[in-house]
Amino acid sequence: MLDATPATKIAIHRLLAEFYRREPSAEMVEPAPPRHPLADEYAILPPYLGEFGFEVRYFLGAIEPWLRNGWMIPARRPELYPAGSAFADADFFSHIDRLKQRFRCTEVLFNISFATTSPQPWRAMTAARRGETSAVTIDAPDEAFYRRLADAERSVRRCVKSRYFHPHRLQTAWDCPLTAVHVPWAPSMAFPVNSVVPTYKPAGFSVDLPSVVPHVGVQFRNMAMKAERNSDAGRLLPLVRAAAAHLHLPIVCYGHPEGTRAIPGIPSTSEQSGSMSLLEFELGSLAKCRLLFAPESGIANLAGWLQVPTLLEGQQLGYEYECLRPFNPRIDVIDYSAGIEEQVNRLIAAEVRLPNPENALSPKSFLHPDVGLPALFRDDFDQ
Repeated sequence: MLDATPATKIAIHRLLAEFYRREPSAEMVEPAPPRHPLADEYAILPPYLGEFGFEVRYFLGAIEPWLRNGWMIPARRPELYPAGSAFADADFFSHIDRLKQRFRCTEVLFNISFATTSPQPWRAMTAARRGETSAVTIDAPDEAFYRRLADAERSVRRCVKSRYFHPHRLQTAWDCPLTAVHVPWAPSMAFPVNSVVPTYKPAGFSVDLPSVVPHVGVQFRNMAMKAERNSDAGRLLPLVRAAAAHLHLPIVCYGHPEGTRAIPGIPSTSEQSGSMSLLEFELGSLAKCRLLFAPESGIANLAGWLQVPTLLEGQQLGYEYECLRPFNPRIDVIDYSAGIEEQVNRLIAAEVRLPNPENALSPKSFLHPDVGLPALFRDDFDQ
């Protein structure tokens, strides 16, 4: 039996995925959307399809040199990119969302992933050596799983290529990893332990919104698919009100109605944004946000980039926010056993502040530098 280390498991998985990608598909691959009006432009990068937080803490800074050299990118959140470098495409992302529903995918790390993977991708691995020849045998791979993985990836890549790519465009280093569909234990991009900080702030952050006054912001997470991670508004709201009274500031609720909860009697950004995109309006609002209460979500990473003092409802995974240290953030976790006023004063006065990663509910998470994916990729390098 071949030693089934994590690195070996990932290597075997990638070999199987590559084999099934090259097999003809028994099912019809999802029809691609029509070409985008900008498709005659030579230099369009594939879009980022992953999580908001990783887009902020790593991708924006990593992709910036390309965008500064004339490349463009379609984006769910074009407001985060350098002015003129990204464009919205609602039709494309609606198509991607339909693919996610069809193949039961979700946003994980830098692209999309199967929400549920195969319980047994293969039955066994054996290695044999006969004279000068070595062979590895994979016994009983889960064909249905790998064919579904191949069909999902073909559909995504066909969608991206036919929608955006110029006929003479050469392949870039971003094409395959950004359009890959992976499983949680085998990501398609090497996992970065640290961050890449953009050299700019999003344009919307510097736009003055006369209708927005200095305030305390709060986001109450409310997502049916991840109910266990929803905000406890009954526990959090008294603390928000106490902090706002301490700072003599009004309260504003942040977030999209489909994923957050508004509180009657408290203004919300979704109600106030008017003709602006919600993210553009919230960027301008964050410039006047003196304190933000946030769940562990994309807005917490965004606030770290913008150095908005932020109190988190909790810290599930150790080292999730340690990754933001290069951004010089001011982020801490609410201490529910202590007075909120002193916590607010301490956070606002700090130049840089991050929660202790070892105090998380799961300190030895996959983000920890000595375990999980970071250690796996480091070990590969050391070999």
